[in-house]
Amino acid sequence: QTAKKEIYKAEKIIRLANLKNKTAYLDKKLLLKWLYMGYFCKSENEYTLYSYSPFKEYINQFEKEEKITNQFMFTDTEIVYKEFKNNGGNFTKEELEDIHFTKLRDKKFLLNN
Repeated sequence: QTAKKEIYKAEKIIRLANLKNKTAYLDKKLLLKWLYMGYFCKSENEYTLYSYSPFKEYINQFEKEEKITNQFMFTDTEIVYKEFKNNGGNFTKEELEDIHFTKLRDKKFLLNN
């Protein structure tokens, strides 16, 4: 369940930043945890802008119009949540207890409308 929640948060952060045409900031703990699966990227550099990711490719296979094109970077947790909030994002207790990845394809949901 924890891994599912981490991936959900990462996807929501990436999608919202993409809508705002901004860099997505992801928790560097994810980099260390998922690195060896090649899930996010294939190197171990935090504070580096990445353009390609197997994760982004996976998300994009479900998209017809709104492809994920923004860059992302791994950084400290505090920066991640500060940037996410600055983009207008939030996580509710309810959404994290009952995760539905399909909601992340809804712009209104991402933008809290």
